[in-house]
Amino acid sequence: GAGVPQYGQLMLGYNSGTERLEITAVRVRKPDGSVVATPPGSVQDLTAPVQRVAPIYTDFRQKHVTVQSLRPGDTLEFGFVADIHTPLAAGQFWVEHDFQQGAIILEDLLEIDVPAGRSVTLKTRPGFDPAVSEAGGRRTYRWTRSRLVREDEAASKKEEAGAPKAAAVRLTTFQSWEEVGRWYAGLEAPQRVPTPEIRKKAAELTAGLSSDQAKLEALYTFAATGFRYVSLSLGAGRYQPRAAGDVLRDQYGDCKDKHTLLASLVEAAGMHADAVLINSSRRIDPDFPSPSEFDHVITRAAAGGREIWLDTTPEVAPFELLPLPL
Repeated sequence: GAGVPQYGQLMLGYNSGTERLEITAVRVRKPDGSVVATPPGSVQDLTAPVQRVAPIYTDFRQKHVTVQSLRPGDTLEFGFVADIHTPLAAGQFWVEHDFQQGAIILEDLLEIDVPAGRSVTLKTRPGFDPAVSEAGGRRTYRWTRSRLVREDEAASKKEEAGAPKAAAVRLTTFQSWEEVGRWYAGLEAPQRVPTPEIRKKAAELTAGLSSDQAKLEALYTFAATGFRYVSLSLGAGRYQPRAAGDVLRDQYGDCKDKHTLLASLVEAAGMHADAVLINSSRRIDPDFPSPSEFDHVITRAAAGGREIWLDTTPEVAPFELLPLPL
């Protein structure tokens, strides 16, 4: 009975800017062997909640299907195909996958098919080793999972309350963190170039200040407290920040936008600041170079001969104070 409310309304997310999602089948098999298919016309393509909060940041959408005739004792079968038509990083691919939780699952299948000669880093949690096969110049990793006993609810909640776990299956084609860094730098560099408006604002904010640290503090205070923060994890929307001049005009941004604004102001004032990609809830795996390891962007600047770390998103944090989880 618990599966009916959980699976009676299927919601599958996709990024409309880079991929197409097709729901290929939704069927309910009854105990007597009869089959009730939900027609394709029942699929609704809707904006996701995050897009209603921050429409300019994300192309994330959801396809909703109300499953017809699903009752306790039935078996639900559904399939979908996600076609990525525009790569987030040309020539690179990464994926993180967790298998279905919280209900009895007869079969949960995952296949990752890559060129046999392509070097990839694959990491799995204990007990999630794939079957690997090669044919026709391709290498296929295949996982077939089932969950025939509903997990204990108390144990599940205890596990959820602990430190976040890495996904059961993680794969990346990036070979080094330097490659990841060059990719993100290429996205960020054109967006942080100071515009005349940025230069004018930086000059206003630093007028009369002699030390680099005092200038940096004035610029940080402006970007951190004067611009509304739209909370959106890195990767949930687009990876490329908006142009600093647009952020200055609109007066709001997500973490990468607020950093880019600060970095552009710092450049205009004759200093330099770098983007720092981090994870705000779990430790990054040093042996798994992938953009999926990150969910947040902060800033590293130099002033007075030392490194200064800044987070522009809390809006009320004093200069040089990082939130405890970071």
